[in-house]
Amino acid sequence: MNFGLFSSTSLLGFVAMVFLFVRYGLFWNSSWWAKLIVFLICMGLGVLPQIATYRFESGWGELFPYVCNVVSLVYMTAIILATITVMRDAVWVVLYWCGVCPSPFSVHWVMRANVLTLIVTCMMGGYALYAGLRVPVVRTVEISSPKIHTEYTIVALPDLHLQRVTSVARVQKIVDVVNAQTPDVILLVGDTIDDNPGRLGGALRALGGMVAPYGVFFVTGNHETYLGYDMSVDVLSASGFKLLENAGTEIAPDLYIGGIPDIHSSRYSGRHYDLVKTFAGARDGQFRLLVSHTPNSFADNIFDFEIAGHTHGGQIIPIIFLMYLYTPFLAGEYDLDGGARLYVSRGVAQGGPQMRLFAPSEITVIKLKPAQGR
Repeated sequence: MNFGLFSSTSLLGFVAMVFLFVRYGLFWNSSWWAKLIVFLICMGLGVLPQIATYRFESGWGELFPYVCNVVSLVYMTAIILATITVMRDAVWVVLYWCGVCPSPFSVHWVMRANVLTLIVTCMMGGYALYAGLRVPVVRTVEISSPKIHTEYTIVALPDLHLQRVTSVARVQKIVDVVNAQTPDVILLVGDTIDDNPGRLGGALRALGGMVAPYGVFFVTGNHETYLGYDMSVDVLSASGFKLLENAGTEIAPDLYIGGIPDIHSSRYSGRHYDLVKTFAGARDGQFRLLVSHTPNSFADNIFDFEIAGHTHGGQIIPIIFLMYLYTPFLAGEYDLDGGARLYVSRGVAQGGPQMRLFAPSEITVIKLKPAQGR
């Protein structure tokens, strides 16, 4: 989470608030000073989610996560409203030019459209908050390979984004779901830590309850780098998890798992990936599984399968639309050069507002199976 006052999320909030004031306030019959007061309040909402976590926590106690969620609900719903209004107006103008609809500047019709748009948006905002806070669904990805001799169950948890607003009860439910899969290996695929680790005692203790006979491994994401790479690695290692950074481990004679530092934040951390070093210990004929927080296709894909996260599947509109411009790998399965495959998980949680829309969170279960007829 970026708590800076002028983060990209705040900028998006500013733009949304200005647009809403113009589009909806234009038809509001009131004095100029009343409109100005409302405008300033709306602009304040644009930065409130960014400063609430560090400025208003004292004294709220257990109510603090709920306060933050309410603030985020109002804030993100306003951004959704701006997005829906822009899309509505664009369609309206086209239909008007085609002679199908009345003028998009007609006060009578705009007032009706605004009311309907507000109702629909509020419903979407409420659902988005519910979708962001619920326990993620289990999504199973099956991979068959002649290199695999025995079936393995691997649970991947990208983007846990543990914050002080994270419900420990929700983390415990996630752990229960993970353990119910009876995984052989558990992978934390970056952005596990998203706050001062000193504030995450309960969540980290709950996360430490995950059980896998071959171990729990982790790679770093961009948020571990922003918060302090060494501190984040120390905290996760102290929880009993094993770091994979340009290194790998042999799980079994037919399976080798390697992990690399986060590609996205490497220019800040100075830690760059090295696939050759990562799989230096792998033997010929072993199935190579790469763990990378940021999805990527490399010049030499010397692995069989890559699991990644980072994108959250876009998380919520309008960010989903922007993410299509940012990455060719948003969510789901992709074929890479060299016969390798990639799966981009939508992630377990989210940074910033705890809301999702059209990008449901997931606990990713990878089933590695021997090829049929082997």
